[in-house]
Amino acid sequence: MLLKANPKANIEATNGNKETALHFAALKGSVEAIEELLKANPKANIEAKNEQGNTALHYAAMYDYKDVVGELLMRGANVEVQNEQGETALDVGNDSMATFITKVLEKIKEEKKSQEIDTADTKGKARLTGRGVAVGVVLCVLVVLILLYVRIHYWRPQPTTKPF
Repeated sequence: MLLKANPKANIEATNGNKETALHFAALKGSVEAIEELLKANPKANIEAKNEQGNTALHYAAMYDYKDVVGELLMRGANVEVQNEQGETALDVGNDSMATFITKVLEKIKEEKKSQEIDTADTKGKARLTGRGVAVGVVLCVLVVLILLYVRIHYWRPQPTTKPF
């Protein structure tokens, strides 16, 4: 890839239509190129618009590249960005693409929810939720069972002797 030949290449450079390398990667349906470009410049403007106001997400939605759409959304592309005609990626894609985008956004929302940690505790202790509590309970039960097993099978009281 071009980035290997020239790692300092400006991936945000534009052509006469204000298209960036991300636009072209989306236009070609290349998830690998999107990943490489954003790896080379994680702060790249993922929502850069061309002259018509289309973003890389618009292009991927227009051409029904679901894997590219998913990658861009997972990396923070905003589905609400409108082009010059007032259309979002939801508008420029077909019905199945709109459904796909909605499902990906729901999945992202669920993942963010599951990763949240209650930071209200000022001592810096994280509150266990869901699976964490279940794992903790199972571990406690196992420890108790092991201790009971050891007590039953190996612990013998010391004989007491009475002085004469």
